[in-house]
Amino acid sequence: MADKSFFELNLENAQNRINSRTSETFFVSRDIPDVVEHLRKIKSENPDMTEEDMKKYLFEEIDSYAKTVFEITYVFSEYMEYISNNYLKSHSDKYKELSEEIKKDPNKWYELTYEECNTFDEYLSLYIFSLKKYLFDWILKDYYEETPENIANFDEIFSQNMGLISKQFFQEFYGLPEFSEVLTSQNLDRQKKIAKAKEFSNWFKIPHDKKAFFESAQLFIDGSFSFLKNDTPNLENVLKQDLAKSTEAIINNLESLGKLKPFIISHVSQLVSVGFPEFALPLCEGPHANLEYLSNLQNLSNKRIYSSLEDVVSVENLKKLLSINVLKSMPIENLLALNSFWSNRYIKVLESYSESMFAVRNFDLIHKVLNDEPIDINTDDITNMLIKMDTFYTPASLFLERQQRKIDIDSKKGPELELPSDDVESKIVRFSYEPFINLMRSRDGLEYKRAFSQILPNCQNDIGEDADWYIRLFNPIYSSYSLKDFSINSLIASIENSSNTFVNAGIILDRTPNGSLPSIIGIGIDAGLSSPIRIHTKKEVLIEFLKSLQGNAIIPIYAGADDFINPEKGNLLPIHIVTPLSDKLQKTLKKAGKSLEQYRNPNLVAHLGFLNPKCPPLHLCDPSSIKANKKKGTLAVKYIDLETGDIYIKSNDEYAKVSDDTYLGGDAKNEI
Repeated sequence: MADKSFFELNLENAQNRINSRTSETFFVSRDIPDVVEHLRKIKSENPDMTEEDMKKYLFEEIDSYAKTVFEITYVFSEYMEYISNNYLKSHSDKYKELSEEIKKDPNKWYELTYEECNTFDEYLSLYIFSLKKYLFDWILKDYYEETPENIANFDEIFSQNMGLISKQFFQEFYGLPEFSEVLTSQNLDRQKKIAKAKEFSNWFKIPHDKKAFFESAQLFIDGSFSFLKNDTPNLENVLKQDLAKSTEAIINNLESLGKLKPFIISHVSQLVSVGFPEFALPLCEGPHANLEYLSNLQNLSNKRIYSSLEDVVSVENLKKLLSINVLKSMPIENLLALNSFWSNRYIKVLESYSESMFAVRNFDLIHKVLNDEPIDINTDDITNMLIKMDTFYTPASLFLERQQRKIDIDSKKGPELELPSDDVESKIVRFSYEPFINLMRSRDGLEYKRAFSQILPNCQNDIGEDADWYIRLFNPIYSSYSLKDFSINSLIASIENSSNTFVNAGIILDRTPNGSLPSIIGIGIDAGLSSPIRIHTKKEVLIEFLKSLQGNAIIPIYAGADDFINPEKGNLLPIHIVTPLSDKLQKTLKKAGKSLEQYRNPNLVAHLGFLNPKCPPLHLCDPSSIKANKKKGTLAVKYIDLETGDIYIKSNDEYAKVSDDTYLGGDAKNEI
């Protein structure tokens, strides 16, 4: 039997994948009318538009949505730099240890990216290497060739050539070449050199100049480790700005894609159905934006509630809560959690959008809309279109992997730690799709045409055109594949480094029927937002990162997961919308907390009001900690070892195993 061709293998894999996803056809069938309306709107705004004009317009739209995915990836890289910087500042021994390890294989760190790191030591090592590369480019590039070996040995080269380098450096930047004599003196110890540096800094009257001189002097005295504290404010400023911009861009794109309003309606509808409609009022506007109207919807069916909210919810109110000025005022860790939620939502929407846009190409919807022709697509054709689309998956993945590797290597030629431009475009490296399109034409073109002309005879089945649409749509989705594990690592690092920010964070403990932990684990985080953040990851991925971060797989258990279980259906309530807690929302929670007994689910309302780590709701407190007035207590925190399943409590930084393994569970299938 002859070996199968590349196309035959890809077709077989595509058929198996699509046949295993029975709901895929339904979702595309549901979304195509929205896409048609979108095309009609574009036509109405551009009545003279040709088919080629429409295609160009849609390609630009696809590109604009793709930019946001790349920006999301950047902010998670920046966050791991920020975490690494904060950790290493208080762990000088770790800095020295990893600096020595880097020297053993400097080429690895010259090529590695943050997205590819799997362990905390790898994140730390890559940050150290990037820091030394920045310093090398700043101080040594006029004297030495930039190679991975020279970067890894920055401190040694720097120290050995202190006289020449320091004299030129302090002449060029500060006009004080004589300070070089202090740095090279054999009669001055470190403490005396620091004292001399302070004396020299007094030459400068402007505080900024004085500070800059002293920091430069300290770098020459103490080496690269001393520069960590100088890098912190830059990292913080860039990270907060980019997290805020990324989140705002996601919100704007979701609005453009027509998804924001349905999310708000689902959110308001759910709050109405669980008996807490007043918490939804800030997202409503108009004559029916009042508690009486929302309360009267409580006993209606979900479908009637949804239709009754069409003209009540306000997209603009949501956008105000998530505007860049509001976001920039938030703590970094809270902003990271918020961005993680919306990033997750955006990627899922973009995957659905890509399938609908491939349908635009295959069913010639541009021509039909521009010519006011009827549109009727049966479900079998949609299923076959999805199979056709999926035949590109493997070759496109391989092509983009090669392109990404080339970009990652080339990016190492430029400074790593320079402040990025405000323009997202400046962060994106573009490359031609022509090599991929040409490969598909030359290798698979005839087989592709032959196969799909039989099952989709009314489609053009031009592999070049189809490949062009597919690669544009798939590029951002491919880039998002590693994003979830990357974002989980960022959030776990936040939990371990932000005990005063995340008042309640850990895994949503759930058990399989045999009592073991499931392979997919939910993580819950209360981060001072309007709802908890829930995100899921593979247990093994989480174990590996926890062990690299702290030497064991022990993690807190998220307290109060059962507070968000629908008492009528028994399922975990999905989270549709998360925003910062506005003053109005905080007042609503404070008022509700004084009369919890009036609500259908008082624990849910009490949990949403959990803003102060010193005053958790009583149902989440350790009973022995509750004061006599029964108003205050201490959060009952338990821990679990993900490898053994053992439950612990913590006392004086020591873990003590407990036999009571009761927990507040949650359905791990309910993702954000």
